[in-house]
Amino acid sequence: MVHGGIQVMTIKLKFKNELYASVHESATALFSVGAIDKKTMQMFDEKCIFQEPIAGQLQDKKSKKLKSRKVPKAI
Repeated sequence: MVHGGIQVMTIKLKFKNELYASVHESATALFSVGAIDKKTMQMFDEKCIFQEPIAGQLQDKKSKKLKSRKVPKAI
């Protein structure tokens, strides 16, 4: 995507629900025209975007590592 002559990478965000997605879209528009500052936009990001709990992320990584290892069976 090109925005103001600058190529911008688009990322698919996961929102808590449709309402949060709509609110975040409006906040993004306001941010793009300078109506809200970066700190306020970061607050909208924190409130609206779904964040997977850190423990869940670590557990997923750990389980992937365990699945990739070949563990000898006990006798």
